[in-house]
Amino acid sequence: MVIGTAVAVWGPVVALAGVAIACGGLTAAWLLAMPVRAVTFYAFLLPFDVYLSTSLRVTSTQVFQALVLVVTASGVLLAGRTTSRASNLPAGVAPLGIGLIAYLVMSIAWSISPEASTRNLLRTVAALLMGGLAASVIRDTVALRRVCSAAALGALVTSLYGYAQFARGGHDQLYRYFSPFYSELFVARGAGFSVVATFSNPNILAGYGAMVLPIIWALATDARSSSRVFWAAVSVLVSGVVLLTFSKAGWVLVMALAASWVLARITAGTRPVAAAGAGIALGLFVLFIDRLLGYFSLVFPNAREMSVDSRLGLWRVSLSAFAESPLLGFGLDGFAAATSELRATGLADLVRAHNIYLQTLVDIGLVGTVLFWTPLAMVFVLGLKSLLLEPSRDSSPLHLGLVLSALGFILFGVVESLNVSNNYVNLYWLVFGLLSASTQLRRRAAGAPGRES
Repeated sequence: MVIGTAVAVWGPVVALAGVAIACGGLTAAWLLAMPVRAVTFYAFLLPFDVYLSTSLRVTSTQVFQALVLVVTASGVLLAGRTTSRASNLPAGVAPLGIGLIAYLVMSIAWSISPEASTRNLLRTVAALLMGGLAASVIRDTVALRRVCSAAALGALVTSLYGYAQFARGGHDQLYRYFSPFYSELFVARGAGFSVVATFSNPNILAGYGAMVLPIIWALATDARSSSRVFWAAVSVLVSGVVLLTFSKAGWVLVMALAASWVLARITAGTRPVAAAGAGIALGLFVLFIDRLLGYFSLVFPNAREMSVDSRLGLWRVSLSAFAESPLLGFGLDGFAAATSELRATGLADLVRAHNIYLQTLVDIGLVGTVLFWTPLAMVFVLGLKSLLLEPSRDSSPLHLGLVLSALGFILFGVVESLNVSNNYVNLYWLVFGLLSASTQLRRRAAGAPGRES
């Protein structure tokens, strides 16, 4: 009756638009009413970062992050939504996170590229806060698994879009909403076309997929027989789209993570067997390394010129730039401007260090690097320690998946610096937040009091 009256008064188009807005508002209110529900939807949403304004460079994920953080903060201030339950963040991580945010804000003052630094600041702070929120609101393994499942399903949807893209042999009209600034085809490698899906670069998709895959393996391992087939299929599809990126680092990383997963599951966490298994794996690698390198050179005949030599040149440039301002750096995203005179003709178009550790040193100096990496290292080390030492280490594979996901980010950072991608930055802060929550849940399950520092 209400809809009929609206159609009669305003016409069908306006009425339908009003209904759509009302439904969207109700859905948003339902999602934001509970932080854990919002985090779950956020985990699914990460690959689908649509630009709402190209001039302001505002995306759909950023708007959702702002809504979640504002509503959560309002709930804390107005409704007292705090609890006395133990935090899922290790002792010292929260102060370091606050210190990092304060330092990044202050770094705008000496940034060599203030506009780019401000955009990166907003991206990093929002992702960091959402990762911290995820760690805080997950209170049981059911919620943890739900958020991990949402992230895996998001990766599945973007992978299916990637397959359609590969079959098409190029981008469709929808792609310009995901990547309005970088729309050229990557045809210099692979079978004529490298898949990017909803990302702006195949390397970003490869790094994203490599981080999500261990979580999918865990979901498949921990699922019942009826769901296990589904998650196994998801694993195959996401792995396939990573292969279609023709990212050399992505291929190697996925194989390394898969070998680590199999080794960890076979050894069942016992140190002597783990050591023996690692020795056997290393021996097999050494035995077949020549053949593997031969296949690799066949698939990527120009790997040395296109990847190795260029990265070595960028790393030398990075060290030179770091030496000019070692303490404070040049500001977020300052690498391009700081090294513009140092990069020779062959490196002129490469505006990132292709190493996140060197990029961090150049951008925010030693002070910022310590503040950035220390909380991540604390979360990873405690998660790994829980995996190796706690009695419940074999009770659920999900914790192993999160440890390997974080490891994937750490390893991929050796050859890539993808802090310019909203999708990638949001995912790795979320992964570390989930790993922190998983570690604390395991400690409580094992009867360990309080938080570990």
